[in-house]
Amino acid sequence: MRESAQRKRAAAFVDYRPIVCGVALEPLTLPRYTTLLAWKNPFIVGGAVDFTALVQFVWLHHPAFAQPVGEQGRVVRRELTRLTRRIHARITPRFPLLNQIFRFLAPLPRFRFLSRFCRPTFAENFSAAVSEGRRIVDEAMWDFPAGGDDAEPLPFAQKPQLVSLFTRGHNLSFAEAAALVDTLPLKQLVEYLREILHRLSRGREKLLTAEEARIWADYLEAVNEPASASSLDSQPSTLN
Repeated sequence: MRESAQRKRAAAFVDYRPIVCGVALEPLTLPRYTTLLAWKNPFIVGGAVDFTALVQFVWLHHPAFAQPVGEQGRVVRRELTRLTRRIHARITPRFPLLNQIFRFLAPLPRFRFLSRFCRPTFAENFSAAVSEGRRIVDEAMWDFPAGGDDAEPLPFAQKPQLVSLFTRGHNLSFAEAAALVDTLPLKQLVEYLREILHRLSRGREKLLTAEEARIWADYLEAVNEPASASSLDSQPSTLN
């Protein structure tokens, strides 16, 4: 567990741009996270992801992202339309009916040669894109300190609290802390947050991830179960 955690925490500082549907995305940051939360995007709030939600997720992390308002609204909408078409083309195989026929025939010994022409279906490509989107969110959030009995991450859309912690933890001005909180990739922001909490509490704060908290809760349940059972056995019977 410790080795895995060290590896993941080191990976948080590796600079790379994830790719979804062939589009290189900007890192997930706190403003992008809270925007997805405000939009009730299923990548953040859970639930089934449809094509619109996938486009929304990719568009928010696209280098050309902007809200379609004012004079530039038409230009932004054009860019969003192009992106939507690009995503649809990326996950839709060419000649889908022919691809379906090839995939149907390829398992037969006589038509095995057709396997080289088979392509993933729309559903398979879509599922892969959704999985990558979820991985990006999980990667950013996995090390956030858990809170509460259900071992879920603490509410994250609280910029003032984070800015306050950064101003105290690193002696930054409000403007410097706010800029840092807004621009740092979320996975890196989480690591700095852990360091600040650990230092301010002088090591007394027990910082668990959601995964670690679940393991700890399962362990406590397993330990307490036999104790509860034995204590019940030791009670005098009230039955005649």
